[in-house]
Amino acid sequence: MKMRLALHKVISLLMIIILTTAIIPQTALAEASHQPSLWAIEKIEACKIAGIVPEDFEAKPYTESITRRDFFELVINTCSLYGADIPEPPEAHPFNDTTDTFVEQAYMLGLTNGTAKGIFSPELPLTREMAATALSKVRILFEEEEDSVYTTPEGVIGYKLPMDAQQAEWLLNEYSSDSDQVSAWAKIYMADLYSFGIIAGIGNNNLDPKGKLTREQAAILSLNTLAFCDEAFLEASQVTFVFEKKELPEEIPSEPIEIVSKEIPTEKTWENENERITGNRSKDQFASRGEADRNMEEITIRVWNLSESGEKITAAQTLVVNRNYAEDVTKIFEEIYNGKEKFPIKNVSCYSYRDGNSQHSNGTAIDINPTENYFILRSGKIAAGSFWEPASNPYSISPDGDVVRAFNKYGWKWSPDMNWPNGKDYMHFSLLGI
Repeated sequence: MKMRLALHKVISLLMIIILTTAIIPQTALAEASHQPSLWAIEKIEACKIAGIVPEDFEAKPYTESITRRDFFELVINTCSLYGADIPEPPEAHPFNDTTDTFVEQAYMLGLTNGTAKGIFSPELPLTREMAATALSKVRILFEEEEDSVYTTPEGVIGYKLPMDAQQAEWLLNEYSSDSDQVSAWAKIYMADLYSFGIIAGIGNNNLDPKGKLTREQAAILSLNTLAFCDEAFLEASQVTFVFEKKELPEEIPSEPIEIVSKEIPTEKTWENENERITGNRSKDQFASRGEADRNMEEITIRVWNLSESGEKITAAQTLVVNRNYAEDVTKIFEEIYNGKEKFPIKNVSCYSYRDGNSQHSNGTAIDINPTENYFILRSGKIAAGSFWEPASNPYSISPDGDVVRAFNKYGWKWSPDMNWPNGKDYMHFSLLGI
């Protein structure tokens, strides 16, 4: 592990202040109105001393969900403590809803792409799987594993996957009871962080990937990552860290892995979603209609239709999708078809080449029953469709129903969950949230 000059100073200060605070009553440790939970006091104090958390961190309750913006401030502070090179924010702001320096530095370090194209959602609560994805990349950055980090032509840091999808699937299934709840885009990173013991479950072998991360949990996860990667910090902190490593067998069996609900495809590994979508890890859109057409595939899916009498009957629909996601999409609709709801689908579309940036142009956005699942702007104006009435209309998509669950399982996102600044598109699912 590398020793950093800045970290030497932090370690010296850490040792002095921990010895001093050991004799100070707990009520005097902070003048702010908020205190961490009892279980978190020791590590939160270490976070304060090291400089992971800002001085005003305790102005908000420690048990409150941390926002995406505040989390990446902790992450950048952690990277600075380790001695990582922190890039300058780009001249062209990557997000339309924030110009925060910490967020833009995290973007340049390849730790976040936002929640949608050009959207970061700074005030959106951060989930455990979002945190694991970012901190797994931080671990890779700190460990400086051979050929694991590269720079894109745009100057953004990129990371090779720390394990393949089948290894991640095996590990999560072996050691956790809710691995089927981890989004497809987060599985490898969650498995990586979990395998080193940097992140632990919440009890009963539950990872709770969709659970909101509290402010104290976010700080401690950042501290854990730093301590795991820097032996000098670990030894000097005088804080107890337990990294319970989860071992992988030397060879993962080649036969299909049994998963609680459905198997997630693991035949091919891409370095990032851009490469899987367009074939180029630095390119997030096809350059022309012809290029896009060559990368599409037509699939046939089973769906439920409603007869004139209201009876649900089996029908077939064809859908043109990105060829590298054809299997995923087929399985998504098969799960919807086999769901308890027997959700009826009368209209569904995916690929449609358009000028400008659009996931429909990439074959990675799907609209379902557009009339009954409108796109409504924040102003209240309906931009597309007629209504959304899931309590009374069988074609309207329920937020907690089979359709949303099936798409989420394979890493696709539903527009109303993405906190778009312009509104909610209830018909729309996409791989990248746009």
